Amino acid sequence: MAQEPDFEQQPPPEKKVRPEKEVNRTIDMVREYAAPAGIGVVIVLAAILVITLRQQQAASARDQASEILLNAQTAEQFQLIIDQYPNTPSAPMAKLALAAERYRQGQPELARVQYGQFIEQHGTHPMRPSAELGLAYTDEAMGNLPEALAAFEAFRDAHPDHYLAPVAKLSTARILGLLGRADEARTIYEDMLDDPDQPWHMQARTDLLYLEKALRAQARAD
Repeated sequence: MAQEPDFEQQPPPEKKVRPEKEVNRTIDMVREYAAPAGIGVVIVLAAILVITLRQQQAASARDQASEILLNAQTAEQFQLIIDQYPNTPSAPMAKLALAAERYRQGQPELARVQYGQFIEQHGTHPMRPSAELGLAYTDEAMGNLPEALAAFEAFRDAHPDHYLAPVAKLSTARILGLLGRADEARTIYEDMLDDPDQPWHMQARTDLLYLEKALRAQARAD
């Protein structure tokens, strides 16, 4: 349904001064006051000019990096952001995206390096838990199942209220099933099935069905 128009009178939009106008204004001030005021004013105004230019360049770099990240789909594009815009907020996100892309391409070793570098370089970043979970997935992909199980369990312990905690719980159950600990895996799935309103309810049901099917196939083979 279309949103009703707002007929209340709105205040006029605030006029924003374009960065280049600020630069030109500063240059004019330098020209006007340099002679009468002496070298001190020249230095101060020149410093203002440098700061203004740097702020403009930083804002431009942030905008460019954000636009590239928004449209990036390949490892090369993510690497471009990391190399050319290392000091922008988009750079850490590009590192995470690059790690995920390496994993998707079947290169868990490279993905693991990328996730590890993210944690080392951005230890307090809000997306650090995603990198920790990514490391657990690389362990699983490389066949290190005990290590993967420990990593998923550690994630659940460290981030019990994180939105990715159910993903770690499902992954824990999956690894337990692969390790032949079907009863423990079943307990986790059934626990997640107790609340049908949770978004991961259907995935838990599907994973439990696959576990039961694998167990029946194994019983027939034995």
